[in-house]
Amino acid sequence: MSNVAIIFAGGVGRRMGAEVPKQFLKYEGKEVLVYTIETFQKSEQIDAIAVACLPDYIEFCLALVKKYELTKVKWIVPGGNTGQESIFNGLDVVYQSGITSGYAVISDGVRPLVTDKLICDCISTAKKQGGAIAAVKAVETAVYGKDGRVEKILDRERVLLIKAPQVFPIDKLYDIQKKALGIGDNNNIDTISLMTKYGYSGYGFVMSDYTNIKITTKQDFELFKAYKRMKNDVFAE
Repeated sequence: MSNVAIIFAGGVGRRMGAEVPKQFLKYEGKEVLVYTIETFQKSEQIDAIAVACLPDYIEFCLALVKKYELTKVKWIVPGGNTGQESIFNGLDVVYQSGITSGYAVISDGVRPLVTDKLICDCISTAKKQGGAIAAVKAVETAVYGKDGRVEKILDRERVLLIKAPQVFPIDKLYDIQKKALGIGDNNNIDTISLMTKYGYSGYGFVMSDYTNIKITTKQDFELFKAYKRMKNDVFAE
C-alpha cells in the first residue's frame, strides 16, 4: 500500500489578477507551488507525488522539481477544465502505473502552509475510518441564506469549514471519479463533496490550524507572506 499525494495546480487564478497563475507567485524567490510540494516531499508518510498542472506550465514544473530536488514527484500531468478533472488526471496516472491500493492524499497546489503533522493525522484517521478531511471550527455565526434573506441560524459549535488534505482509498476514489465523469459530473467543489454525493460515508475529520489557507485572492497571498515572515521571526529569536 502506498500513500500518494495528488497536488492539483491547474487553476489560472482569475480572481488573483496576477501576471502568472497564483501557484507560481513567488515569495523570497520560491514559488507557492514549491512551498506546498516541499511539505509532502519531507513527510515520511508520503511515498510519491503526482502534480496536475496547467499544460503550458508542465516544462516549468519539471524544472522546479529538478531545481528543488523534489524527488517524490513521479508524475506531472496536464490539469483539467475543473479542479475535479485535475484531481482525476493525477489520480489516473497513479492508478495506471499500478498503484491501486493505499491512500490518495488530495491537496491544492496553493495551500503552502499545510503541515506534516496534519498530513500524518489525516492519513492515520483515514486508515481507521475509511477516509479523512482537514477542517476548522467556525469562529463566527453561520447561517443558511437565500435571495438576500437569512433562513436559518446554524449551531456554530457543530459547523466545520472544510480544508485539505482530503484522504481517501485510491481504489474507491478512482471508481467514484470514473462514475461521475462518465455521466458528465465534473465540477464538484471538492473531493468530499464528490464522495458524499455518490454514497461514500466512511470518513472522519482532523482539526487543522487556521493558518492552513488556500491562496485565492491578493489578500490571501499577503496573509501567506505575513505568516511566513512571522514564522521566520520566531525562529530567528
